[in-house]
Amino acid sequence: MSCLSAGGRVVVLAFYEQAIEFQPTQLMLAETEVVDAVGYTHEGFDEVITAMASGLYDLTGWVRETDLDLTVEAIQALRAGSGAKVLIRAGESRTVHGGPTTRRSGSGRQV
Repeated sequence: MSCLSAGGRVVVLAFYEQAIEFQPTQLMLAETEVVDAVGYTHEGFDEVITAMASGLYDLTGWVRETDLDLTVEAIQALRAGSGAKVLIRAGESRTVHGGPTTRRSGSGRQV
C-alpha cells in the first residue's frame, strides 16, 4: 500500500484464503481508502469482454485450461501462486498415459 499516492484507492476484488496484514496508519496519513466489490454488473462484464475481444488487454498467460479430472492439481497450482485463472473443461477429458494424449468422450469412452 506504500505505493499509493495521496488520495489513492485500493479496490479489493478477490477472496483470500489467508489474512492480509497492512498498516492502517499508512492509509490514514496518506488519506487513501480501501473499498471492495463482490460482483460484476452485466454492463461492466460486457464492457470488459468486449475490450478483451478487441485486443485491448494482453491475455497471454491469464487463463490455463485443464480437464475436469485434473481440477485438484489446478487448484493446488493456483494456491502455490502459479497462474491466475483456470478454465475447467468438463465436456471431454484428455488423459495422458505415458504417450500421446488420448481423448475421452463425456461418457468416458476413448476416442
